[in-house]
Amino acid sequence: MHRRALVCFAFSALTAVSSVSLAAAPQATAPAASTGQAAPTQSTGGNGHIYRVSLFRAAPGKTGDLEKLLTTQAPAPTRADSDFGVVFRHRQGNEWDFMTVEHMGEQTSIDLRSGPPAQADSPLSQAAAWHMDTFAAGPPLDEFRKALSLQGGTAKPGVYIVGDYMAAAGHRGQLQQVLKDIAADTPGRAVTLTHVEGAPWNFLSIVRYDSWQQFAQEEDATSAPKAGTPDRGLALREHMAVHHDTLVSVQKVSGSASR
Repeated sequence: MHRRALVCFAFSALTAVSSVSLAAAPQATAPAASTGQAAPTQSTGGNGHIYRVSLFRAAPGKTGDLEKLLTTQAPAPTRADSDFGVVFRHRQGNEWDFMTVEHMGEQTSIDLRSGPPAQADSPLSQAAAWHMDTFAAGPPLDEFRKALSLQGGTAKPGVYIVGDYMAAAGHRGQLQQVLKDIAADTPGRAVTLTHVEGAPWNFLSIVRYDSWQQFAQEEDATSAPKAGTPDRGLALREHMAVHHDTLVSVQKVSGSASR
């Protein structure tokens, strides 16, 4: 398994060289990627690929500039054919404006020698008020693309719900099971990523709807569960400490694997 230099939609101010590998399916529960510490080994439920999830909040008056930066930067030539990235734009929900998700393969490294941090006066530094990076474990790229209908190189009509979840103390396994049950309600169009290093959430789910109409219809159908049907919302509240839902659309699909 080869090491691959981390090249992102945005250059982060990282201060160390470190390696993240899911060859043995690790999952970290504490330090961020910038600590330079390798992730301890835990089960990720069969998700053996690494994804980098980055959230961006635009500086005042700079939303258009930030969107242009994130959607026009092509993957570097050194990236392997399997690499892939997508830019989502906030529509309703949490405080961030854009989310990028990049496929990094089964092993990746952070190396300042191949990618220096953004300078204080760089275009990205001027356009973004803040950003947050997280490594997460997820399914193989083909499965990720198919579930979210991202096989092509252009943004498609549709809407997505991004949900991030932090488990209540001692309830991570139960929360994971409830999220699996919820994903089963939308078979073939949901992806769940599991935290490895970075942000405090434990799980991040992305669910695809082909249109706003489909989203509204399914929300209406689940707003009043039928007798004998589990209430997923109540089950979530039994096992989570914090969660946020955000409606997003796809702005850009990049990488050789997008074609």
